[in-house]
Amino acid sequence: TINPRYANSYERLGFAYQNLGQHDNALSPYQEFANINFRNPVAHFKLGVAYSREARYEEALRVWSQSADLAPNNGDSYYNAAHVLIHNLDRPADALPLLQRALAIAPDWVDAQRLNALAHQRIGNLR
Repeated sequence: TINPRYANSYERLGFAYQNLGQHDNALSPYQEFANINFRNPVAHFKLGVAYSREARYEEALRVWSQSADLAPNNGDSYYNAAHVLIHNLDRPADALPLLQRALAIAPDWVDAQRLNALAHQRIGNLR
């Protein structure tokens, strides 16, 4: 086992598994990384990515919400959650407030603008 004092080792192990395409194996190290670094938004963000790659979308949304609570001025968690809500869970209306937050942080973020337009289109606000 990895010494808990070296929490970044869990992050690196999760990253290595992801790079090998072994997303299921990446979950456990990222969970440990987030447990040890429970106040670190990056730890929760990376765990959310791992959950998303395993199609565990509700869990991804939960930890991205934690990441956003810890770093409300970083739009990445809002964007990723919105992406999952639109593309994987067919909940575009739920994505709109998250995209509004992401775009309030970075108004020129083209990918977030596109995702926002897609959410509005899927809801029927755009034709």
